[in-house]
Amino acid sequence: MFQVCFNHKIMEKINYYTERNIHDLDKIAELLNDLPPFCEDYFLGIEMRTSSQTRLKYAYDLRIFFDFICKKRIRNKTINDLTLEDLERLQHNDIEAFLSYLSSYVYNGKRLTCDERAKARKLSAVRALFKYFFSRGLIRVDNAAKVQTPKQHDREIIRLDVDEISDLLSVTENGTGLTKHAAHYHAKTATRDRAIITLFLGTGIRISELVGLDKDSFNFSDNSF
Repeated sequence: MFQVCFNHKIMEKINYYTERNIHDLDKIAELLNDLPPFCEDYFLGIEMRTSSQTRLKYAYDLRIFFDFICKKRIRNKTINDLTLEDLERLQHNDIEAFLSYLSSYVYNGKRLTCDERAKARKLSAVRALFKYFFSRGLIRVDNAAKVQTPKQHDREIIRLDVDEISDLLSVTENGTGLTKHAAHYHAKTATRDRAIITLFLGTGIRISELVGLDKDSFNFSDNSF
């Protein structure tokens, strides 16, 4: 009986992470349509040593990078027309200009901004791309390696104080301040919501880990999971 429950627990976790992985892979395939053709080889090449989530983040960041390149640096080409020769011709100052551009830019009609941490992440995606093709001899120089990482300032950790925690738990328990529509659902989800909030506040668990939990993930005899 224990073995059956244990296997069921494992299968449910596998199903959650498998579904998330499939979603990521589908999204990467979609994003490849917005990237230069050589990026398909790149994502295939890094597949065995990176997670699907990492590759998805790279795809999003590279889409913004190549959008900048075609808007500001190689204006006579579309993203789909870019080649490895174009990539090789980009200088380190082009990449530095991209980082500056990220401070305030427009993508798909929306005004967006990046702080230094977000800039560093996008630079990491660009560096990984250059490094991949340089290491395989497909470009002769890795100019992205010459770009310094933006200085990141320590972010203040924002914590809820005791009263704020109490107010939050009160909402999940009593429905304080909820609209009529929200209160209707609260009657059905109050216990679940309080369990989720209490676990999140009490353990510091990651959201990605939290959403993968279900009742079989817990050992109520010793209050562990």
